[in-house]
Amino acid sequence: MTISTKDINAFLLQAARDGVIDRGMGAAILKQVNAKRRRTDIAIVGLECAFSQATTKEQFWANLVQGRTSIRTMPRARANDVEDSLGITRSDEHAHYSAMGYLPPDR
Repeated sequence: MTISTKDINAFLLQAARDGVIDRGMGAAILKQVNAKRRRTDIAIVGLECAFSQATTKEQFWANLVQGRTSIRTMPRARANDVEDSLGITRSDEHAHYSAMGYLPPDR
């Protein structure tokens, strides 16, 4: 069984509310549990993005500022690829992807 930090926090808060543990002790444990969690550093070594109707992040931002939308209806050929990989057809209840969120390549 895996117990998350969120589960531990909820348990300790409830135990303190119910008087099962002293509030000061609960606060000290919460501080220790969450201090360890906050020390998890990450490093972003690289980042790449593909924007529809923009070849740079600046151009993409300008499109947003101008209110230009880059979302298009997915072409039937691309929808066929998605349906094949997901094992569904457009008539399935889970096939709502086909009308939203497609960012066509401009390159």
